[in-house]
Amino acid sequence: MDAVHIHVDELRDRLEELDQSKTYIAYCTVSLRGYIAYKILVNTGFKAKILIGGMETWSPVEEGIAEKRADEAARKRCNMKTAQAEVSG
Repeated sequence: MDAVHIHVDELRDRLEELDQSKTYIAYCTVSLRGYIAYKILVNTGFKAKILIGGMETWSPVEEGIAEKRADEAARKRCNMKTAQAEVSG
């Protein structure tokens, strides 16, 4: 495996270490920094993908499970905010 770990804060300064013929997967714990890294890579001509939901939702077993878990987590957060608004409103 040709893995390289570069923190998002160092990414712009270390782009010359990367091969533009390869596809990179950007990730972090929950996707915020992963999304920023993804945008930096794409905007500078690299092929990149993002691990949606970050390491919190990643599973090597079932393709697409990260998206499903991220969607479920987002729905739960929305439902909790709605429920809190109804209780306090």
